[in-house]
Parts: sequence; C-alpha cells; structure tokens
Amino acid sequence: MTCQSLLLVASQIFLKFGIKQITLTPLNLNVLFNLSKCLYCWLSCLFLVISAVIWIHVLKKYEFSLAYPLISISYIFALFAASLIFHESVPPVRWLGVLVIIAGITMITAR
Repeated sequence: MTCQSLLLVASQIFLKFGIKQITLTPLNLNVLFNLSKCLYCWLSCLFLVISAVIWIHVLKKYEFSLAYPLISISYIFALFAASLIFHESVPPVRWLGVLVIIAGITMITAR
C-alpha cells in the first residue's frame, strides 16, 4: 500500500511539473496536443497506471474496509512533497492533520 501511495503522489508531482510548462486555455485540441508532448505528463500517466495495477492487487488481497482508508497515506507523502519539492509553506494545522491521519491509519491497521 505504501508503494502504491508513493507512486500515486509521484504521478501528481510529475503532473504539477508538466502543467507548469503548458499554457492552459479552455479545453481544446491544442491543449491536448501540448499535453501529449509533455514528458512530465507522460511520466505522470505511467506512474498512475503502475499505481492502479498495484491497487488492483491490493483490492484483490485485502478487505476493502482496510485497503481504501490506507490511501490516506498518500496525503502524508503529498504534504512532504509540497514542502520539500515545491517549497510551499505548510501551516501547522496541516501537519496536525497528518498526525490525525497517522493515528487513523494506526487504528485501522491495529488488530
């Protein structure tokens, strides 16, 4: 599940890098053409597909009530990415939210 979450966040990181390179206008063929030429967008799609394949295996092996809440691990990775990669200012309340997510994950996985 951790690997799936890391790939999911990596996909979004590449997508953010990609859309920074493209002028976004109302959706038309030109925007789609520009997206198709963007390496970061292709990497985003690749990581998303790999993440989906792993997710299929997770769903097959684990109960849905356990597997689905564990996707919230990706929120933790995303917050660190926002801070470390994009140099965004992350307010303390969001870090508190991460602690709540960690507590929730701990409760969900406890037997």
